[in-house]
Amino acid sequence: MSNYGREVIKVCIRMRPLLPPYEDEEIWGIDSRTSTIFTLTSSFASKLLDVSSNSSGSIREKESRLRYAETLGPQSFTFDYIYAPDSTSQQIYYEVSRPIIHRVLNGFNGTIFMYGQTTSGKTYTMLGTPDFPGILPCSIREIFQTIVKDTENEYNVWISYIEIYNEQINDLLAPGKVNLKVKEDPKQGVVIQDVKQQQVWTFDQVILLMNYGEEHRTYRETSIHEHSSRSHTLFQVYIESFPRASKGRGRIRYSCLNLVDLAGSERLNDFDTKNVTQIGEAGYINKSLFILAHVVNKLAEGKTKHIPYRDSKLTRILSQALGGNSLASIICTVSPAAMNFQQTLSTLRFASRAKTVQNTPHINEILGELANSNEIKAQLTNLQQELLELNTSKIGYETRCKFLENQLEKIQKEIHAKEEQFERMIEGNNKEREIIERLQMVIEKQEVDMENERIMINGQYQKVMEKYQEERRVRIELEKELDSHKEILGRTIKSEQQTLSRLNMLIVKSGGSPVDIPSPNFSYHPNADMNFINSLVFHIETDVSIPPNSVNEWKDVSSRLVNDYRVSLERLQDQYFNKVQTLAERLIDDQRRIQEILISHRGELRNNEGMF
Repeated sequence: MSNYGREVIKVCIRMRPLLPPYEDEEIWGIDSRTSTIFTLTSSFASKLLDVSSNSSGSIREKESRLRYAETLGPQSFTFDYIYAPDSTSQQIYYEVSRPIIHRVLNGFNGTIFMYGQTTSGKTYTMLGTPDFPGILPCSIREIFQTIVKDTENEYNVWISYIEIYNEQINDLLAPGKVNLKVKEDPKQGVVIQDVKQQQVWTFDQVILLMNYGEEHRTYRETSIHEHSSRSHTLFQVYIESFPRASKGRGRIRYSCLNLVDLAGSERLNDFDTKNVTQIGEAGYINKSLFILAHVVNKLAEGKTKHIPYRDSKLTRILSQALGGNSLASIICTVSPAAMNFQQTLSTLRFASRAKTVQNTPHINEILGELANSNEIKAQLTNLQQELLELNTSKIGYETRCKFLENQLEKIQKEIHAKEEQFERMIEGNNKEREIIERLQMVIEKQEVDMENERIMINGQYQKVMEKYQEERRVRIELEKELDSHKEILGRTIKSEQQTLSRLNMLIVKSGGSPVDIPSPNFSYHPNADMNFINSLVFHIETDVSIPPNSVNEWKDVSSRLVNDYRVSLERLQDQYFNKVQTLAERLIDDQRRIQEILISHRGELRNNEGMF
């Protein structure tokens, strides 16, 4: 089996002429230079929406145009080949199909599809006429002409001709065989069971069989076509070739050419009269075409799994042509008429997706009797050589195996020792984990105790500060009271000094000498004590604002601060009491001296009065 590589499906578009008087204006145009088909935008909308009573179309055509008015945007598609209405089937064959035919003769599988709406010219392109043969006759003629010219190879050719009607496979070469089954063959892949394969030797034989099959194909007259095919047909050509010199005992190539004429998609609204048979046929045709489009969509998306080939007999038979081992081309036939705009657009969209599908064709070969015998002998020789090499190196292998066994045993012992060590480490880790857990519990308990101690110390600190604030308030009140007494004492002393001054004036007037009046001496400065107290408070607040590192330090600091504050407070109270007492004693002593001075001056006044 020889690989060829991946190839995309070749797609070409053939546009047929208008069919007057049934069809009116053209709505599609082509550019053969760029292989592009596009909508004619100059009068595109007016042609689709022309529903006046003077138009030549029927009411059904006008309703169809209105229904598809939402697709009025310009459309454009590019394909491998585009053929105008004046092109011939022979031209299409030479450019599209002939390369596939030559490669089929070299052992590749090939498939050529006809796809399009009803009346678009599929069967005409496939079969043609005696004067203008289509793809199928041209292909058969090319095959036999090539066989005649090839003097080096021998060929055998078989054909079969079937139709798929209402999802049943019927043999057109054996009319009594209907509803044939599809099966999987390990060597050939998907095959049709009991289908007639007729061996042929000439072009004329094939044409006679093709015409015989056409006589048994299902056609029916409809309101839109007087000879409409109601089934899909598959014309298969099987080719076997081998070198003449080998007489079939060397390598044999085999291939299959599928020529597929698909039935056209139909809408029930296109029929003037409807019956159960037509409705059933149209339903089966549309269903199989829908599944074909679904398979193409999956393959175009790059998916390779869950492709629904089995949903239809058509896609199952052609599975090799869709993403498998086959060369393939699709010839899509379209109508340029405005009344067929939507069907043509649907066909072009299908073709755009199909041209991205990739197949993997390869040459199909099998071994003949002689080639098979030679290959077996070569394989036997290789096996004997390999056996000899194995026997030669057997001793070395045994020695190597023994060494490896010793190494393995040593490694197993080391692994066992490591496992024991690992188990001990796990036990040690478990013990350490238990110790860590207990330590964590102790730490958590200590943290709780420290938090309680901190709360208690904060409470004690608040109490000390409250007591300090109370003592400070009492101190301020005492100072105010002291200032009041001092003021009263000052006024008293000032009054006494004024009295003494008047007495001295009298004494001086009387000729005596004045008495020295003592000036008050206050050595107590309350601001000094206040500064001391404020510095003490600042010291306490500074120490307390920084939390100690341990509970014991908190206790020591708090105790020390409390003791210092208590000693300082007692000292301050003693100083205050001493100063007040001293001040009171000085006040009493000053009063006593003032009394003595008054008494002394009064005695001198009496003596002076006695003298006079």
